[in-house]
Parts: sequence; structure tokens; C-alpha cells
Amino acid sequence: MIQMSACGYLGKINPGHWVSAIEGDRDFSDPGNVKCARSSPSGLLESWSRPPHRQSACPGADGDFYRIAPLRGRLGLTYHAETWYVSGEGEIAAEQTRVSVTNSEAPTDGYAIVNLFAGWTISENMFLNAGVENLLDEAYEDHLAGYNRIAGSDVSPGARLPGVGINGFVRLEYVF
Repeated sequence: MIQMSACGYLGKINPGHWVSAIEGDRDFSDPGNVKCARSSPSGLLESWSRPPHRQSACPGADGDFYRIAPLRGRLGLTYHAETWYVSGEGEIAAEQTRVSVTNSEAPTDGYAIVNLFAGWTISENMFLNAGVENLLDEAYEDHLAGYNRIAGSDVSPGARLPGVGINGFVRLEYVF
């Protein structure tokens, strides 16, 4: 079975300037237990946004618009058994070099990280889920992350905040 969907966006960001974006996802599954799914924790998702032109038409501004996300994607594969699942996911983002000169925005490199998830149905009403995100502890910067404004931290003042390192979670869920 294959399911596909797409979503478009058009928004006014200031007088006379618009930003457009598109996001799409797909579900692929075989008659067995393997699924390439769009929903968290795994999926095939693409998102892209781009203003239609540079902001040089704005008085006193030059360059591209501020905080425009680069092309991103996520691809996951999940195996479902009767009472448990395991899922692996790759998340990628392209570099972003079209940045706002006016806002002193720094470009960012592309990155790829790996995430693993698993879950177990304990009973009809109880579920246990766990995951490890950024399994390889890849150092990266998310283009939409903020900049450090605090002196005396591990991140220099004015530097972009780093992406989240390796992290894990365990969640016990009870539905009533």
C-alpha cells in the first residue's frame, strides 16, 4: 500500500514580501510487517521553504531573508511484530548558504543523524516506548536554532547554538 500527501504554504512576512513552503510525506508498506512510515518515530518527509526573492526591496535591508530552513528530509524503516516494533531513522538537512546579511546570520553546514526507536505493548492499555536520538553523537547546527546570548557558557556569545547530542528516552504510557 502507498499513501501520499503534500501541503503547501504561502505567508506574508512583511509588506509586499511572501514566503512559500512545501512539505510532503509518503507511507509504503508491504503485506508483512515492514513499513516505511511518515509518522513519528519514522517517516519519509521532505520540507523546503524559500522566499520568492531577496529582501533587497525592503528599505535598509540587503541579502536573503532571515531564518529560512534548508531542504530537510527524514527516512525511516519500521518492523512491526504482534506486540512490539523497532524502527531506525535517518534525518538529513542540506547546507544553508543563502542567509540574511542584515541580521548577520551565519551559514550552516548540512548534516545527517541516525535515530533508533522501539516499543512494546505490555497490555491492552499499557505501552513502553524507548529511543536513542543522534545515535552517533554527530556535532551539527540546526539552521533554525538561536544564537547564544549568555557569557560564561560552553558556547561563545554570538555563536549559533549546537544541535542536540546523543540522547535517549523511555516512556511508559497508560491509556484509560
